[in-house]
Amino acid sequence: MNALHRAWRAYADPAGSEAAMVLKGMIPLELAAWNYRAFAPEGWPVLSGTTLVQVLLWCALLWFVRERDQARAE
Repeated sequence: MNALHRAWRAYADPAGSEAAMVLKGMIPLELAAWNYRAFAPEGWPVLSGTTLVQVLLWCALLWFVRERDQARAE
């Protein structure tokens, strides 16, 4: 539960830099692309090659950017 709380806090806090703002916009797009790929019926066109691992990597990148922004602010 602690990791989920950290992930949500990293996403929900206001963006402190342009990189964080871009990542906050990319994560929902990548998550939607993965959901479409995972749950679309057979025969529907493949729109994206996004995997769940890529979505988790975007989240980890946002966490690192937040940590960097916080270190620069101190």
